[in-house]
Amino acid sequence: MGLCEVCAKIDIRQLLQMASSLNHIESDVNEYRECPCCSLHEYGLPHHETYAGLKAASDHGCDFCRLVRHLIIEKEERRPSRTEDTLLNEATWGSRPVVLVPWKSDAAHSYIGEPPLIEIRVECGSRSDTLFVLYFEAVAPREHSVQFETDARPDRFPPGGHRLLHTAIHADSAEPSCLEQAEEWLQTCLRSHHLCATRKRRKVRPPTRLIDVMPQTELNNPRLCLATQNIVSWVALSYCWGGQSDFVLNDRTMGTMIEGIPLSDFPATLRDAIAITRRLGIRHLWIDALCIKQDSEDDWRRESSRMRDVYKGATLTLVAANAPSVNTGIFSKRTSKLDLCRLPWSVPYSQGQLPPDQGESVCMRPHIWDQESEPWPIQQRGWTLQEFVLSSRTLSYTKGRMVWQCFTCHVDEGGRVHQDAVLTSRGALENIIAKNETRTPLRVVKTVPRFVKGMYAKIELPRTLQQEPNRHWTTLVHEYTSRNLTKETDALPGIAGLASELARQTRDSYLAGLWRQELLLGLMWSLDPFLVPKTIAPITGSAEYRAPSWSWAAVKGSPVRIEPPAFSHSRTRDASERTKIIEVKVEPVMSRDPFGQVKGGYLILRGKFFIVGNFLKSDSTAASDLLPATRKVLRASVLEAPGMKHEFYQQHKPCDNQQFALLQLTVWISQGGKDGADYLVLESVATDASRYRRIGFITLATQSGPIGNNTSPDDRLAMRGDGYGDLAKDALQELQEAEGAEKVVKII
Repeated sequence: MGLCEVCAKIDIRQLLQMASSLNHIESDVNEYRECPCCSLHEYGLPHHETYAGLKAASDHGCDFCRLVRHLIIEKEERRPSRTEDTLLNEATWGSRPVVLVPWKSDAAHSYIGEPPLIEIRVECGSRSDTLFVLYFEAVAPREHSVQFETDARPDRFPPGGHRLLHTAIHADSAEPSCLEQAEEWLQTCLRSHHLCATRKRRKVRPPTRLIDVMPQTELNNPRLCLATQNIVSWVALSYCWGGQSDFVLNDRTMGTMIEGIPLSDFPATLRDAIAITRRLGIRHLWIDALCIKQDSEDDWRRESSRMRDVYKGATLTLVAANAPSVNTGIFSKRTSKLDLCRLPWSVPYSQGQLPPDQGESVCMRPHIWDQESEPWPIQQRGWTLQEFVLSSRTLSYTKGRMVWQCFTCHVDEGGRVHQDAVLTSRGALENIIAKNETRTPLRVVKTVPRFVKGMYAKIELPRTLQQEPNRHWTTLVHEYTSRNLTKETDALPGIAGLASELARQTRDSYLAGLWRQELLLGLMWSLDPFLVPKTIAPITGSAEYRAPSWSWAAVKGSPVRIEPPAFSHSRTRDASERTKIIEVKVEPVMSRDPFGQVKGGYLILRGKFFIVGNFLKSDSTAASDLLPATRKVLRASVLEAPGMKHEFYQQHKPCDNQQFALLQLTVWISQGGKDGADYLVLESVATDASRYRRIGFITLATQSGPIGNNTSPDDRLAMRGDGYGDLAKDALQELQEAEGAEKVVKII
């Protein structure tokens, strides 16, 4: 095996040097200017003249062409009924050129400060006609690295490679050198990161129980201990249970765990966590299954309410990102299905170095963008969101790399330096906390509409304001509700730590997932219609109580967005509030924990109230004839719009003589001159006709034509989710003419 004539002439060092001095390139292939001394163009290097030529070189044994081809085929086969043969059979596809382009991340991309990359493009005359883009990293060899990065050469940069080359990934994350890297990150942060030190000044009380990992000897078994105020350092584990496990703390196992259990008896993920904690030189480890009694509801509620302090106060949070269960383990071998590929590394003779044909070379590695397309298992579990966001430092073990993140930096094992943490959910919360802890005045966000006339006519929202608490909360809720929970009653406890932290910073009152100072906005939540599964039957309601119907926590099955369509693109010219909040009350299960599980609550509003009749029936009745267009649009929304349909099936509880109604929340005019209004969709409760239950939220506008994914943001204001613009327009005009009666409504 080796390289074809084209690949043997690639000057990787020169391409990377070019990228290191440039921002992200935005040039056309046919605008590249050729250097008279070599085949290198100003902004790129022609590779094979056609994709068919690359395929032929791959068939003849070229390592690099085979790697590129493999990734192109892999990407294409993710699409239904697509193979390489279908590509080559398409007109002109096989004749399109392959081009190598130097690429450097800038502030608009997710990786900054890292060594440059090489783009590989399959194009047809210009960048705008690019069919495929692959990103490659040039990697300095490392002994014991994964197959396609090295052939057991020493860990070093070849001459001229500093700041141009990435580092190789360890073949096994359990290797001592890999653990040394983790220890180095931690010690550097503890010794040198001033920002991390100042943001962790607030002392928190240690958890009630911890695992004492003990020094590593045959006689020292890890054991459960009661924490004391003298314990100031511990590691917190964030992981997936992955189903039922008998290895938990309860009345039966308490005595054995206090005495100590041999490390070999621990499930693999917990065993690896203890090994890492010991290697980092930290004595104590917090694991929820072993530090909270799993057979005691009282103990679980009490300890879970302190989740904020457990993760916020930990020296480090260890994230078992790629382990789907407690039996999987954190450590893994980094195997690759790709064959070894090396390219020559040229060094100018003026530096007194050997020419490339005498042994200098680097390995080519697909960038993470082309390797980690699926979310980590840890990202699918609801509880782990707050565990990550609240942590001051995280060490994550993913499938193919180890990742470090703290207040100061975000790096990974491959030498990638990630985007400034301030642009992430975690970074935004860190900034909020930092402002308050440095005694900078902080007020509740005003980036969301307060329904002041003309507010959105001139204002442009700066990035710093977009990260303030309540605006940030909507992002956290959307991410949190995209994940899974094993117990339905965990809907509020699973995000309680984040709510507790934000309440401490903002001094706002938390109300079952919403905030008092922005409650009207919070009521305008809906299930994201573009992410609700459309191929399955609607989800039925929960058997156990989750939250009041007016809270997003009452429903499941889809990400929730707290963003009224009228304001989602800052296009509203005039907006006014039409509903007044009279009273709101939430009853928590534990009186001292307003952020956890609740057992009841109600909301009393006063606003324009419209009885719309039973829109579930296709035939007209005397009551529904008063608002026929409104009844039709509600029926269409509930039965056909994915988001509303899934909420309705969960919230609706039929009863005799049931009333359906709309309560107007706001009215607005867009900058395009369209009228619109937002409504809660309500139904009466069987036990008390004066009380109502939320079954949906709808926005109506003077919009004609159907609404779909390809329409403009302004056009999407007509209805949330799948809608019918003409029908929505008629319904809005009908409600405007009906005016509605002012009424005080109690919603449970």
